[in-house]
Amino acid sequence: MRRVIALVLATNSLTPASASAQTDRAAAERQFHHQVVEILASAPVGALPAGDTLVTWAKQGPILYHTVSASSSIVSSSLVRNDPFAGVLTTRWTDGRLIGFSARWCEGNRTTVELVGTVSPVGFTVSGSRSQVFRTPTVRWAIADYGMDEHLIPAALTLPADGQPHPVEVLRPYALKWDTVQVAVRIDRGLRFIVLGQGAKDETQLILTGGGRLLGQRRTDGTSELRALDLTPLASESSRLLQGGNRRP
Repeated sequence: MRRVIALVLATNSLTPASASAQTDRAAAERQFHHQVVEILASAPVGALPAGDTLVTWAKQGPILYHTVSASSSIVSSSLVRNDPFAGVLTTRWTDGRLIGFSARWCEGNRTTVELVGTVSPVGFTVSGSRSQVFRTPTVRWAIADYGMDEHLIPAALTLPADGQPHPVEVLRPYALKWDTVQVAVRIDRGLRFIVLGQGAKDETQLILTGGGRLLGQRRTDGTSELRALDLTPLASESSRLLQGGNRRP
């Protein structure tokens, strides 16, 4: 995996003004694209959900690889790390209300977490590698592991786009622990921005199309950034919609 990171860092250093540099960059992007496809295909969790392919970047290079498919009724996504650790989470929704989920996390050949959850008006039952019954929250809530904020999208879409923070209770299935996340939504030039967290120094911003497709994500402290994998349809759409540095995810 280290060779992938070295390749991408070299790509970022190319000078756009040089025709040969542009050719080298295009070749490097194709090679990196191929390597990411191989990483996802060999993920220890098995078959991954179909959807858009995105990469989380940190200062040292790419650190997480994702596939994401999101609609108002189902969100299914995967997260694959540079080490042999990967997870798949699917959440199901109706009219902005969570009705069930499934989660599977693997490390190498070992399944560490495998859960299924069903929601009723009076109880929320989790079974599998661990079993627990929760009282169904009466407030707005969601299920999303860390690094998989796309599972907050259906809940966020029920919020007013007023830019004001609203609390959302979030169950983290890997650890079966609850968090309260402040979520704000605003619309700007046809794009929907979902901001998670409190305070400008500790926020995560998701950028969606008007139809709810995830284009990218960034932290305001600059520590990480989620972008569409180059040479994919989502990368082309992101480039078209996110013109201007202040809107780039």
